[in-house]
Amino acid sequence: TVPVHLKVNNEPYPEWGISIDGNVYIPIDLADRLGVNLALNPQMRRIRYRGIVYLKAIELRDLNISIVSEIGRTYNIRSQHSFSADEFDRIMCSGQTTATHLSEFLGANNPEALVDFPKLAEIYVEEAKAEGVNHDLAFAQMCLETRFLTFGGAILPEFNNFASLGDRQAEWAKFTNLRFGVRAHIQQLKAYASNDFLVQECVAPRFELVKRGVAPTMRQLNGRWSAEGQYTIKIAAILRRLYETAGIF
Repeated sequence: TVPVHLKVNNEPYPEWGISIDGNVYIPIDLADRLGVNLALNPQMRRIRYRGIVYLKAIELRDLNISIVSEIGRTYNIRSQHSFSADEFDRIMCSGQTTATHLSEFLGANNPEALVDFPKLAEIYVEEAKAEGVNHDLAFAQMCLETRFLTFGGAILPEFNNFASLGDRQAEWAKFTNLRFGVRAHIQQLKAYASNDFLVQECVAPRFELVKRGVAPTMRQLNGRWSAEGQYTIKIAAILRRLYETAGIF
């Protein structure tokens, strides 16, 4: 057990936290001050150490409270962000990151991706902006679906299929180039999230088969885009990591 310095929204906090096996814990009273309703979150990991109860800080991510490691065994707990929790979950809104942020995040998880797909982040920003879709969310979903562009499953890189899209013949969708693959992903998100017309020519093979506007938020994609019960929780976890590395969380 190692003591660590804490900051809250960039300001020094007068009490120390602790680190156990690389996991940071904050005093329970700080969690109260951050507005965490502990009664509604009994599953959050707590320990008692030398007369003080501590809460595992990483579990605050689901409440849009982030923890950022800084120099000198210091951790910055951030609860104030430039956008609301609703915007975090909404598909039809502007993204918060730049193409550079996306590329750096991708490269940190798979350096070879920047060699094989050097323009992918830029294309995601462009295509999402054209249709009014949140490019941060779309990019995080792509990272999950392709394992940060390592692929490794039935979908091959040459399919240009970055979101596990199917076609109308119960096969994996294939696209003639990278941009069309990204465009199809963005258009499929828009199909679920909005009733608005497409701005660009439709390339998503199942766009017209979706009940329009049935899933305006990321959470509502569960059971629709994937049968996995934890699907959107995994997307949200990647999205939070993206925002933390970009300095937004």
